[in-house]
Amino acid sequence: SSGINAEWPLRPGDEERSNKDRREKLEAECKASMERFEEITKRWDSAHVLKVPQALQDMMTNQRELINSMIAEKEKIIQTFQLELKSKDDQYVKDLKKQAEDIDLIIERMNTQIKNLQKAHREELTKI
Repeated sequence: SSGINAEWPLRPGDEERSNKDRREKLEAECKASMERFEEITKRWDSAHVLKVPQALQDMMTNQRELINSMIAEKEKIIQTFQLELKSKDDQYVKDLKKQAEDIDLIIERMNTQIKNLQKAHREELTKI
């Protein structure tokens, strides 16, 4: 046994679990974002009752911090997915190279077998 195809295809169960985990994280993050967004929106609704400029400025500063926090969390998720994608791309290239090496090895072995068969046939023909 040459070990060819030992890693291909990759374990589908692992990929399914990874996709499920990723989907659950996204759903949880989406829910949390919606709750934060609703909180921010409610604060904007109450902004019109603020009469003191400093109170309005404080509220706007707080809103900006909440929004920046949401953006930072989104950027972190994007970065995580980009790293996962890069890792999968790298693995794909590695797998393609391995398959190419395996195919070259198979071709080499087939050529050797053909040469051996041709040699055996020539020897048989010389006996006839």
